Amino acid sequence: MMSYSLPALNVQAPWATLLVEGLKSIETRSYPIPATYVGKEILLIETPGTNKKLQSRIVGLIVFGNSFQYRSLKQFRGDVSKHLVEEASKFCWHPAKSKWGWPVLRYSKLAHPLPKGFRGGIIYSKAVAIPKAELEKSRKSARQFA
Repeated sequence: MMSYSLPALNVQAPWATLLVEGLKSIETRSYPIPATYVGKEILLIETPGTNKKLQSRIVGLIVFGNSFQYRSLKQFRGDVSKHLVEEASKFCWHPAKSKWGWPVLRYSKLAHPLPKGFRGGIIYSKAVAIPKAELEKSRKSARQFA
Protein backbone atom coordinates (compact mmCIF):
# COMPACT_ATOMS: atom_id res chain seq x y z
CA MET A 1 0.00 0.00 0.00
CA MET A 2 1.43 3.37 -1.04
CA SER A 3 1.37 6.18 1.51
CA TYR A 4 2.33 9.82 1.91
CA SER A 5 3.85 11.53 4.92
CA LEU A 6 2.42 14.85 6.09
CA PRO A 7 2.87 16.96 9.20
CA ALA A 8 0.11 16.65 11.77
CA LEU A 9 -1.39 18.75 14.54
CA ASN A 10 -2.94 17.42 17.74
CA VAL A 11 -6.34 18.91 18.60
CA GLN A 12 -8.51 17.73 21.47
CA ALA A 13 -11.96 16.26 21.02
CA PRO A 14 -14.49 17.66 20.22
CA TRP A 15 -12.62 20.57 18.58
CA ALA A 16 -10.89 18.41 15.95
CA THR A 17 -14.17 17.03 14.63
CA LEU A 18 -15.72 20.51 14.60
CA LEU A 19 -12.76 21.73 12.49
CA VAL A 20 -12.95 18.97 9.87
CA GLU A 21 -16.74 19.27 9.65
CA GLY A 22 -16.48 22.99 8.93
CA LEU A 23 -18.32 24.03 12.10
CA LYS A 24 -15.25 25.71 13.61
CA SER A 25 -13.37 28.09 11.30
CA ILE A 26 -10.69 29.40 13.69
CA GLU A 27 -8.41 27.26 15.86
CA THR A 28 -7.10 29.11 18.92
CA ARG A 29 -3.67 28.62 20.41
CA SER A 30 -1.32 30.40 22.80
CA TYR A 31 1.22 30.90 19.98
CA PRO A 32 1.15 31.85 16.30
CA ILE A 33 1.10 29.14 13.65
CA PRO A 34 4.64 28.25 12.60
CA ALA A 35 5.33 29.81 9.18
CA THR A 36 6.22 26.40 7.71
CA TYR A 37 2.59 25.27 8.20
CA VAL A 38 0.81 28.30 6.72
CA GLY A 39 -1.03 27.29 3.55
CA LYS A 40 0.12 23.66 3.81
CA GLU A 41 -1.93 20.51 4.22
CA ILE A 42 -1.75 19.22 7.78
CA LEU A 43 -3.29 16.05 9.13
CA LEU A 44 -5.50 16.60 12.15
CA ILE A 45 -5.00 14.17 15.03
CA GLU A 46 -7.97 14.10 17.38
CA THR A 47 -6.77 13.50 20.94
CA PRO A 48 -9.00 12.50 23.88
CA GLY A 49 -8.80 15.65 25.99
CA THR A 50 -11.24 15.01 28.83
CA ASN A 51 -12.96 12.16 26.92
CA LYS A 52 -10.73 9.34 28.17
CA LYS A 53 -12.83 6.76 26.29
CA LEU A 54 -11.69 8.14 22.93
CA GLN A 55 -8.45 6.91 21.38
CA SER A 56 -6.27 9.32 19.39
CA ARG A 57 -6.86 9.08 15.66
CA ILE A 58 -6.31 10.98 12.42
CA VAL A 59 -9.65 12.58 11.47
CA GLY A 60 -8.91 14.82 8.51
CA LEU A 61 -6.86 17.32 6.56
CA ILE A 62 -6.74 21.04 7.22
CA VAL A 63 -5.04 24.11 5.76
CA PHE A 64 -4.54 27.21 7.92
CA GLY A 65 -3.89 30.78 6.85
CA ASN A 66 -1.69 33.33 8.62
CA SER A 67 -2.46 33.57 12.31
CA PHE A 68 -3.42 36.74 14.14
CA GLN A 69 -3.27 37.76 17.78
CA TYR A 70 -6.34 38.50 19.86
CA ARG A 71 -5.57 41.65 21.83
CA SER A 72 -8.73 41.94 23.92
CA LEU A 73 -11.60 39.92 25.34
CA LYS A 74 -13.96 42.02 23.21
CA GLN A 75 -12.10 41.02 20.03
CA PHE A 76 -12.06 37.36 21.16
CA ARG A 77 -15.79 37.43 21.94
CA GLY A 78 -16.44 38.88 18.49
CA ASP A 79 -15.19 35.63 16.92
CA VAL A 80 -16.94 33.19 19.27
CA SER A 81 -19.12 31.89 16.40
CA LYS A 82 -15.92 31.01 14.53
CA HIS A 83 -13.68 29.55 17.27
CA LEU A 84 -16.52 28.26 19.53
CA VAL A 85 -14.58 28.94 22.75
CA GLU A 86 -16.96 30.12 25.44
CA GLU A 87 -15.91 32.68 28.05
CA ALA A 88 -16.06 30.12 30.88
CA SER A 89 -13.60 27.79 29.07
CA LYS A 90 -10.00 27.41 30.20
CA PHE A 91 -9.14 28.14 26.54
CA CYS A 92 -10.69 31.62 26.62
CA TRP A 93 -8.68 34.81 26.10
CA HIS A 94 -6.92 36.11 29.23
CA PRO A 95 -4.93 39.36 29.56
CA ALA A 96 -1.96 37.54 31.09
CA LYS A 97 -1.67 35.00 28.23
CA SER A 98 -1.24 35.32 24.49
CA LYS A 99 -4.12 34.04 22.38
CA TRP A 100 -3.80 33.52 18.64
CA GLY A 101 -6.36 32.67 15.99
CA TRP A 102 -5.47 30.29 13.18
CA PRO A 103 -8.02 30.77 10.38
CA VAL A 104 -9.02 27.64 8.49
CA LEU A 105 -8.74 28.02 4.71
CA ARG A 106 -9.66 24.47 3.68
CA TYR A 107 -10.80 21.36 5.52
CA SER A 108 -11.86 17.79 4.87
CA LYS A 109 -12.87 14.87 7.02
CA LEU A 110 -11.51 11.39 6.41
CA ALA A 111 -14.25 8.90 5.57
CA HIS A 112 -12.76 6.57 8.21
CA PRO A 113 -10.49 7.92 10.98
CA LEU A 114 -7.02 6.34 10.91
CA PRO A 115 -5.75 4.40 13.00
CA LYS A 116 -7.30 4.24 16.45
CA GLY A 117 -4.71 4.59 19.17
CA PHE A 118 -2.40 6.62 16.94
CA ARG A 119 0.39 8.21 18.97
CA GLY A 120 1.85 11.38 17.58
CA GLY A 121 3.96 14.09 19.13
CA ILE A 122 2.81 16.25 22.03
CA ILE A 123 1.57 19.06 19.74
CA TYR A 124 2.92 18.29 16.27
CA SER A 125 4.07 15.24 14.39
CA LYS A 126 6.47 15.98 11.55
CA ALA A 127 5.84 13.03 9.27
CA VAL A 128 2.71 10.94 9.62
CA ALA A 129 2.01 8.26 7.03
CA ILE A 130 -1.44 8.17 5.49
CA PRO A 131 -2.54 5.75 2.75
CA LYS A 132 -2.52 7.43 -0.67
CA ALA A 133 -6.12 6.38 -1.41
CA GLU A 134 -7.40 7.97 1.83
CA LEU A 135 -5.44 11.15 1.19
CA GLU A 136 -6.77 11.47 -2.37
CA LYS A 137 -10.39 10.88 -1.22
CA SER A 138 -9.99 13.53 1.44
CA ARG A 139 -8.46 16.03 -0.99
CA LYS A 140 -11.38 15.55 -3.42
CA SER A 141 -13.90 16.25 -0.67
CA ALA A 142 -12.08 19.32 0.68
CA ARG A 143 -14.16 22.44 1.29
CA GLN A 144 -13.05 26.03 1.63
CA PHE A 145 -14.17 28.87 3.85
CA ALA A 146 -15.12 32.02 1.98
